[in-house]
Amino acid sequence: MIRRIPPAARRWLGQWFPLIVFYLSMDFMTLAWLHPHEIGRWILGVAAVFWGVRRVAAFHPWYNGDYRQWLRLTPWTSRKPLPMGPVVPTWGDGLYLATILLLSTTAPEPMSMRYVALFVLGHVAAIVPTIRKEDAPIRAVTIAGLGLAVRHFYNPPVCLAVGAAVYLIAYQGLRRSLNRFAETAEPYRLSSENLTGDPLVDQLNAVGWPYGPMLVDTQDTRPWSRVDTAILCLLIAWWIDSLGALFVDPQKRLAFLGFIAAIFELFPLMRLGGYVQGCAPPISFWGRVRTMRLILPGYDRILVGPICGLLAGPMTVALLTAIGAPMEVRLSTACGMVLLVVILTPPSLRRWRLTGAYRMDPGSPVRQAGKRFIQAG
Repeated sequence: MIRRIPPAARRWLGQWFPLIVFYLSMDFMTLAWLHPHEIGRWILGVAAVFWGVRRVAAFHPWYNGDYRQWLRLTPWTSRKPLPMGPVVPTWGDGLYLATILLLSTTAPEPMSMRYVALFVLGHVAAIVPTIRKEDAPIRAVTIAGLGLAVRHFYNPPVCLAVGAAVYLIAYQGLRRSLNRFAETAEPYRLSSENLTGDPLVDQLNAVGWPYGPMLVDTQDTRPWSRVDTAILCLLIAWWIDSLGALFVDPQKRLAFLGFIAAIFELFPLMRLGGYVQGCAPPISFWGRVRTMRLILPGYDRILVGPICGLLAGPMTVALLTAIGAPMEVRLSTACGMVLLVVILTPPSLRRWRLTGAYRMDPGSPVRQAGKRFIQAG
C-alpha cells in the first residue's frame, strides 16, 4: 500500500509526520516550570527557522564542496535549474509551513504570522553567506535589515513586512552569486576549506618548526579594508542593540547588554594572546631592568592595540553619556568600538610576524610534543 504513494508524497510525509507526532506529544505535557503549550511554541518556532535555513543550506552549492566541484565540470549555467533542487521556496515548503500553522491552532494564541516571519528570517539568514564579496553593499543591507526585523519580532506584522522586503534584497544577491558562480573559473570557498584542506598549508606545516609557521605567515590572506571593517563593527553594534530590544524588562535588557559588553572587553586580551603565541620577548623582564631598557619599541608595540581596545569601551560610554545617549546605545556602540580598535590598530598580525623584534619560542614541553622540528646533523 505504501509503495502506491508517489515518491514525492512519501518524502514529504516522512518529514511532516515526525514533527506532528513530536509536537503533539510535547505540547500537551504540563511541566511545573513552563506554561502549558510553551514547549510546543518553541518546537514550531525552531521547525520554522530550520526549514527556512534548510532550503538554502541543502541545495546551494556554496554549502556543499563536492556538489560545487561536480557542478563546475558540467555545462550548467544560472539560466538552468540547479540539479539537486532550487534554493528558493517551493510549494513543498509552503505545505510544510502550512502544517506548522495548522499545529499552532492547538495553542490558545496561534501566532501564525510569527512562524511565517521566522521561516522568512531563517531563509534570508542562510542566503547571507552565499552573497559574494563583490556584492558587499547588498550583504550589508541584508544583515542590517535582518537586525531590524529581529528588533520588531514581537510586532509580527512589522517583522514580516521587514523580512519580506529584506528577502527581495537578498534575492538579488543570491541571483548575482549564482550568475557569477557559473561564470568564474575558480569558485569561492568556505573558510574551513582554506584552513584544513589547503595542500599548500599542509605542506608548509610539514616542513617543521620554525620554518613551517614562518612560511605560512607570509601568505597573502587579502585582509579586509578599513571601510569593510568599520561596516562590520557597525553591523555588530546594531545587532547587539536589536537583540537587547527583545527584552521587554529594562533591567534584563541592561543586564544582557552589560554582559555582552563585558565579553567584548576580553577581545583585546585575545588579540594579545594571538600575537605573543610563539613570539617571546628578546630579553627577559630582569634583563630589561638590568640593562635599563624597560621599553622595547620593536616588541612592546603589540601592547598598543590591546591597551587602546581596553580603553575604547569606557571612553565611548563616557562620550555618549556626555551627549545624553540612552544606556542601550552606549553599551552597543562601545562593543562595536572595541572591536574596531582591536582589528584596525597596527601592527597587523602578518606584519608583526614578519618584522617584529621577537624571539621565536616553540612553547611549553606539552605543546612541543605535537610539533615537528628541523633536525640538524
